[in-house]
Amino acid sequence: MNKNIKIQGWKITEQLSSYLEERGSTSKTLKSHNKNWQRLYDYAQKEGLSVDFQSINSVRKLISQYLLSVTLSATDLRSALNSFKILKEFALNGKLKERCQTFDFSGPIGAKMLDLISEKETQHVSQTTIRIYKTNLSRFLDYLNSQDVRHVYELKKEHVIQYINQLDSEYKSMLYQSVYYTKVFLKWLFHNKLMETDITINIPSPKFVQQPQLPSVYSTEEITKSSKYNRQRQSSRQKELFMFTVGCKIGVKKFRYT
Repeated sequence: MNKNIKIQGWKITEQLSSYLEERGSTSKTLKSHNKNWQRLYDYAQKEGLSVDFQSINSVRKLISQYLLSVTLSATDLRSALNSFKILKEFALNGKLKERCQTFDFSGPIGAKMLDLISEKETQHVSQTTIRIYKTNLSRFLDYLNSQDVRHVYELKKEHVIQYINQLDSEYKSMLYQSVYYTKVFLKWLFHNKLMETDITINIPSPKFVQQPQLPSVYSTEEITKSSKYNRQRQSSRQKELFMFTVGCKIGVKKFRYT
């Protein structure tokens, strides 16, 4: 083992466990979290990695390396991602968000967001979905405020792309949600004539990127050529091979926004 490696800040997991216990987490939940955090520690030690568990950047890097190196069941992966999310938030803020989260929609843009949410409520959208709207739109609003964008007419395509690119892309479902609900809001602004153009048209969609040696996407020409070739062939075996090739190209997924 490399004697020069340093694993620092591990006591943060003890502090986090105590914090969660005070908030009412069960012993079973705490045991699950501690097991997942210990796996991170063991991985860093095994690979000879220098880690500071009190540094958000260091923790993020370690988590990414760990997840790429292991194969977990769906249940274990969900458990690990939840534990790692909590650890990152605690490393960043020294606390976790309160369960009864409040949302600040003050300002002209926030008022329009509330109008959209009210409209969804009249459409009998579930409370879970309404909360997802509030969570994602308030996050977008916070970013716009940090960029001193206070009015709808100041909102540009570049602001949206910059916002999406600064999101934590480790959790694909969260990134998809952020992109989706942001675009819903922007389309709503356009359809209600609050924006002159539909800037969502110019916002790229997220791409699935595979292993480095494989192309990330098919070109239009490739798709047309492959589809034509497949239609001309009658062999089911060849059709299966075609579909298998497509599956290989899109099956192993890593999220990137470009």
